[in-house]
Amino acid sequence: ICLLIFIAGLILGYDARQIFVTAVAISVAIIPEGLLIVMTVILAFGMQRILEEKALTKQLLAAETLGSTTVICTDKTGTITDGEMRVVELATLDYNFKLFAEQTKKDDQGGNELIKLLKIGVLCNNAYIENPEVGLEHRIVRGSPTEKALLMMGANVGLEKNKLEKEEPRLAENPFDSAWKFMLTLHKGKEENWAYLKGAPEVVLSLSKYIYSDEKRGEIEISPKEQERLLAVHEEMSKKGLRVLALAYKKISNKIKTLEGWEQKDFVFVGLAGIKDPLRSEAPKTIREVREAGIQTVIITGDHELTARTIAKELGMPAEAKNIMNGERLAKITESELMAVVPEISIYARVAPEDKLKIVKAWQDRGEVVAMTGDGINDAPALKKANIGIAVNSGTDVAKETADIVLLDNNFATIAKAVREGRVIYDNIKKVVFYFLSDGLAEVITVGIGMLLGWPLPLLASQIIWINLIDDTFPGIAMAKEPAESNIMKQRPRKLSEPILNRESFVLIGAISLLSAAGTLFFFRFFWQQTGDINLGRTVGFTFLAINTLIYIFSARNFYRPIWQTNIFNNKSLLLAVMVGFAMQAFAIYNGLAQKVFQTVALGWEAWLAIILSCILIIATVEAIKLFYSRKNV
Repeated sequence: ICLLIFIAGLILGYDARQIFVTAVAISVAIIPEGLLIVMTVILAFGMQRILEEKALTKQLLAAETLGSTTVICTDKTGTITDGEMRVVELATLDYNFKLFAEQTKKDDQGGNELIKLLKIGVLCNNAYIENPEVGLEHRIVRGSPTEKALLMMGANVGLEKNKLEKEEPRLAENPFDSAWKFMLTLHKGKEENWAYLKGAPEVVLSLSKYIYSDEKRGEIEISPKEQERLLAVHEEMSKKGLRVLALAYKKISNKIKTLEGWEQKDFVFVGLAGIKDPLRSEAPKTIREVREAGIQTVIITGDHELTARTIAKELGMPAEAKNIMNGERLAKITESELMAVVPEISIYARVAPEDKLKIVKAWQDRGEVVAMTGDGINDAPALKKANIGIAVNSGTDVAKETADIVLLDNNFATIAKAVREGRVIYDNIKKVVFYFLSDGLAEVITVGIGMLLGWPLPLLASQIIWINLIDDTFPGIAMAKEPAESNIMKQRPRKLSEPILNRESFVLIGAISLLSAAGTLFFFRFFWQQTGDINLGRTVGFTFLAINTLIYIFSARNFYRPIWQTNIFNNKSLLLAVMVGFAMQAFAIYNGLAQKVFQTVALGWEAWLAIILSCILIIATVEAIKLFYSRKNV
C-alpha cells in the first residue's frame, strides 16, 4: 500500500521527497511495530497475575494457551481434596474399628489385630516426624498425605516410628509404584526378619495366603468366604469415599537381607485402613464454574473406582457406569476406541502414570486443548504431551521441570483461576491488535483518498509519526492491564485455529477507519477552504485523528458490553495514558517549537468543540455496531 501511495504520488505530481517521507511514515503507522512490545507486556502482566493466584508460569506463551483450554485432566488427592488425609476406619477379619477425631474406640477386643495393623502402617512407610519430642498436636510430619495419615494414626496409639525402627531396622525397600500398586519393606528382627506389605487391597489379597485373627488365635489360611467378606468391607469403605489400603506381613529367614532371592507371596493379611481426604470446600463450586466456561474436568486417580465415583458425585460430576473407566479396561482398549468414548469418561480409576499419556492423546486427537496435572517422574511424558502441563508444587523435580505451570498451592481452583487469566491475556492481545490496526488504517485511507482527490497532503509525515507515538505507545501498553470482562468465564473456549480477529472485528475496524478518515478529510478541507490557511486545516484534521483515537479506545475495551456499562476507572493506567496523549497533542499545537516541527497552529474553542462532537458521533456509531452484533449472537 505504501509503495502504491509513493508511485501514485509521483504520477500525480507531488514532491518526490515529501511523498517518499509520507509513504515511510504511513508504513510506520500501519505496521504495528509496537505490538511485539505490547504483547510481551500483556503476557508478562498475565504471568504476574497468575503468580498472584499461586501458579508459576514458566513460559510466556503457556499463559495465553491456558485461555484455550477445553479439557482439564487432574489428580484427585491434594488438588480437588485437601490432601490432609486422616485414618477414619480400620477393619480386620473379626473387628471394625471406627475412629473419630483421631481417637480410637476403647475396646479390649481386637487389640492385637489393631496394633499389628498400625505397626505395619508405621514401618512400611517413608513419612517421618521432624520433631518427635513434642506433643502430637505440634508435630511436623513430612511425606505423602497417605503415609502421613498412617504415621500419625500409629503415633496416636503409642507406636512411634523412631522407636519401632530401632527395634526392627529397615534392611531394604521396594517403593510404591502405581504399576504394581504396593510398597514392600524388609526389617531385621530378633530371631527372624519381617517383610511388611502395604498397597491396593485386591493386590495385597492376591499376594496373601493367610490371615491374622485374634479369635482364631493367630494365622489361619484365608478361605474364599473370608476373601469375599474382606472385599465387601473394602467396597463399603470405598462407597464412603475412603481411600483403602491393605496391610500384610511375612516372616522370613534372618539370613535374607534383601528383597531378592525369596518368593514375594504367601503373606499374612492383617487388615484394611480407610483414609478420608475431605474435598476442598471450594471444589464443587470450581468444577461448576469450569463446566459453565465450556471446559470438561476429568479426574484421574489411583483410587478404587467406587471411591472415585463417590468423590465425583460430591463434586456434581457425571458418575454413572458409562462415565467411569478403570485401569484394567484402559490398558486393553485401543486408541481409536478410546477416542470414540473419551468425551463420556469423567473418571479414570486405578490407572498407571503411563495411562495419562494415552488419555491426553485421545483428547488431542479430537481437537481438544488439554491441561494435565501430575507430580511423579512417570507423569513427565503426559505433562510434556499435554498442551499445558501442570505440576503440583509437592511433586518431583522432574515433573516440575517438564511442566509449563507449577501449582504453588496444589489447588484445582488455582487451575481455574489460571485459565481465567489466560482468557484475559488473549482478550487483551485481541483488543490491542484491533486498536493498532484501526488507527493505522485510518491514516492510510486519509492520505490515499486525499491524493486521489488531488488535494495537498492532509497529514504530514511528522504528524503521522506523532499520532503513532501518542496513540500506540502508552495507551497500547496500558491495555495490557485491562481487567477481566465480567462474562469471561461464561464464554466458550476459543479454538486454536480461530483467527485473532473475527468478522465483527473487521467490520468495526473498517467502520472506525472510514469514519476517522472521513472526519480528518472533512476538517482539513473545511478549515482550509474557509480560512485559506492550509496549516490550520492540517492542524484540525491532525488533532481530530489523534484525539479520536484516544477516545474510541474506551469503546475497544469491551466487545460485548456498551461503553456506558463499563467502568472507566478500573484501569487507571489507561486513563493516565489517555491524559498524557491529550497533553502531548496540546503540546504539538500550542508550543512554539513544536508548531515549527509539525507545521501546526493554535486552535480555538470552536475547532475543539467540532472535534469532540465528531468523536462522540464516531463512538455512537461503533457502539451501534457492537449492539447489533451482541443481539445477533444472543
